[in-house]
Amino acid sequence: MSAMARHTEVEDTDAVAPAAAARPAHPLDRFARLAAASLRAPVALIALREAGRPVLGSAVGLPPDFAVDRGELLDDGVLVAACASVAPLAVADLRAEPRLRDGAVVAGSGAVAVLAVALPGRTGEPLGALCVFDVRPRAWSGEERALVAELAAAAGHERESGNELLAQAALRHVATAVAHGAEPEAVCALVAEAAARAVESEAGAVVRYEDERSARVLGTWGAEGIEPLPEGTVLAVEGEGIAASMRRGLAARADSAPGHRPFRHRIGAPVMHGTQVWGFVGALSNQAPPAAAAEHRLAPFAELVGAAIRNAETRTQLATQATTDALTGLANQRAFHRRLAAEAERARRHGRNLALALFDVDGFKLVNDTYGHPIGDEVLCGVARRIAGVVRAGELVARIGGDELALLLPETDAQEAYGIAERVRELIEEAPIGRLRPVTLSGGVSDLEDAGGDPEALMRGADDALYWAKAQGRNVVARYAPELGERFGERERAEHVGRGQVLLGIGALARAVDAKDPVSERHSERVAELAVRLARAAGWPVRRLALLREAALVHDVGKIGLPEELLTAPDPTPGQAQALEQHARLGAEIAAEVLSGQQVGWIRHHHERADGRGYPDGLLGEAIPHGARVIAVADAWDAMTSPSARRTSLSPEEALAECRAGAGTQFAADVVGALERVLLSGELAPAWAASSAISLGA
Repeated sequence: MSAMARHTEVEDTDAVAPAAAARPAHPLDRFARLAAASLRAPVALIALREAGRPVLGSAVGLPPDFAVDRGELLDDGVLVAACASVAPLAVADLRAEPRLRDGAVVAGSGAVAVLAVALPGRTGEPLGALCVFDVRPRAWSGEERALVAELAAAAGHERESGNELLAQAALRHVATAVAHGAEPEAVCALVAEAAARAVESEAGAVVRYEDERSARVLGTWGAEGIEPLPEGTVLAVEGEGIAASMRRGLAARADSAPGHRPFRHRIGAPVMHGTQVWGFVGALSNQAPPAAAAEHRLAPFAELVGAAIRNAETRTQLATQATTDALTGLANQRAFHRRLAAEAERARRHGRNLALALFDVDGFKLVNDTYGHPIGDEVLCGVARRIAGVVRAGELVARIGGDELALLLPETDAQEAYGIAERVRELIEEAPIGRLRPVTLSGGVSDLEDAGGDPEALMRGADDALYWAKAQGRNVVARYAPELGERFGERERAEHVGRGQVLLGIGALARAVDAKDPVSERHSERVAELAVRLARAAGWPVRRLALLREAALVHDVGKIGLPEELLTAPDPTPGQAQALEQHARLGAEIAAEVLSGQQVGWIRHHHERADGRGYPDGLLGEAIPHGARVIAVADAWDAMTSPSARRTSLSPEEALAECRAGAGTQFAADVVGALERVLLSGELAPAWAASSAISLGA
């Protein structure tokens, strides 16, 4: 029986002084209570090592007026010594040890004897110390030392597990901000704090390279009492420092002699933008150096900064396009709004009216999701050509959104515009466009008089009418009336648009995951394409296929939190495999910000097995959601048939044989059957040859 086991029945109240005013419960409280009770000591506490300095983690027996609260610095020499060394510290009489007896805990509790044991971490660095105090001289027995050592080991494991959860939560918080389209400046500020806390450093920074010799601080954070690098500071990139090393795309660390300014210990991971090094994420300390290999734990945060930069550049490029839409040849949104402002001013000046018709291709997202973007582009171009063919001189037709078209009608009122919009609707409906029939439009119409002479109100009125038309079942044209704006307000439409923007952000994270391993580039898109084909062969309705495509496109988004060397390991160790299995759960948590509960379940369970031996929840057979079963087969098929530097790709025949062998154990038998039907139809080329362009937009 262990020393700790022999003491587990000791009551916490035995020989323990009254506790201080109640603090919020903490996972480490039970270890302090058990140590005090088991050793019949009046005071026990756990000091945690944060940025090399001891802070109060948990305590029992301190006086009610003790001034230091949880998380605040402790100045006791004995605690500084205990947290800095892995060797136990047993002192029978502190009065004989001047360097150890000073400090708030010793003075406040009247402590004379102390037994302190470090909380061990996986890297060998102490996470803190479990300390037991007595108010009289005391020689600590071997059994007592063994007991405190066991309690300290258990507390260290609890602390490390909690730190990992906090790091995952911080990573998820930043990933969610990126997915919601946060600007790079805001992401840099979040990352500076989250990355530093994740590696228990005193300060953090996100730095962008200005040129070969300098870099600028864009995001910065410092712990309480620590002065961080000032935002906007220009740093020199020279010699063999970590900034120079990361300029070459390598994670780096540096430790200098005492007195180095501004920080002795520095680690960092590069931020990549395409194939170029954009900057780096750094963590900085003056007290204790970061744990071994801590610089590699910064890599996921660096990847999120890169994703935020790519998102921002995409938005900028869209905002600065030329006046002609590249796909349809129509005027684009910028040209339309300039013309709208000019025509509204001319109408006011000459006392004339101006009408606007907005059109939306009904079910266009389902066309893209079901048949692919080439067919969607064909439909959109066909609709644009037909409308452009009937406009009169002086009128303007423009593409102002994904599938939204605008027809600006000078010197026209709403009634006349309604008749024109109806003729356009009939023109589109009457004949097939490409291979699809029928294609229909919904339309909304308003005029400048209804809008009180305000061009923005004219847009809102036409949009309200369009929204109402689509709510009536589509293939309808509606004229604006004030009650429509009251019924369908900005909030409802904004939620629809916002969901599409968040999906685009999560899609950027999924592409960043694929980019970690060159041989898996476009993996998520290929899996989504095959998953839709399998589900279609299984008889899924069109709307459900669209939901499946969204989920499949981001099924691996949880891997954003995993280091590249883990994702590319040819033969993962058991510990690496366990870490890799966390991506399904983390991906589901990230996707829950925007996808439905059903879609989140498909992502969480796409690594479950029919025989119950999968992860993360060990679901069995029919308990696995059908969408997850479909994604599992598509994911495995792409892994088997795509070329890889780590394995030989299989032919379709060989891969199908593997799927058949796993039917009923690894894979759902009905999905394997759907795969056979898809292959038999001849529509499935090797997965790695697929090059479909897929959008997450609404």
